[in-house]
Amino acid sequence: MPHSQELVHLFWQIQKAIHEKMRDAGSEIPFTMSEVLVIKAIMCQNINTVSLMANYMNIRKASASSLIKRLEEKGYIKRLANKEDKRSQLLKPTPKAEKTMAKMTTFFSKHATIVFDNVSKKEQKQLQKLLMKIVEGEAKNEK
Repeated sequence: MPHSQELVHLFWQIQKAIHEKMRDAGSEIPFTMSEVLVIKAIMCQNINTVSLMANYMNIRKASASSLIKRLEEKGYIKRLANKEDKRSQLLKPTPKAEKTMAKMTTFFSKHATIVFDNVSKKEQKQLQKLLMKIVEGEAKNEK
């Protein structure tokens, strides 16, 4: 397996480990990791249409629409009319989403050390620099 594929696989394993640690520690997680990404993108990145979400997540528009519909049915996202473009709708988190995400963020902050127990502070800083380099490279590629 090429190194880039191994890295992507490792990222998914880390996400899964974080999710499992949170569940094991008693956190009720009402979302899949993909749903967390959608809500975080809407709340923090101003990704507020289905098309923008599909681009952001690098998935088909139909897949993004399905994820958003599921979150809408659960009461975490609402769609509003887009006054600038009648063909699209704007995505907004509901108060329920904001409250749940705040709880998850607080809980994760308290328990993140469980996941990174085997990694020194210095190694965490190195990892953070490398991940930022990847993210910044992706942002440049998107332009």
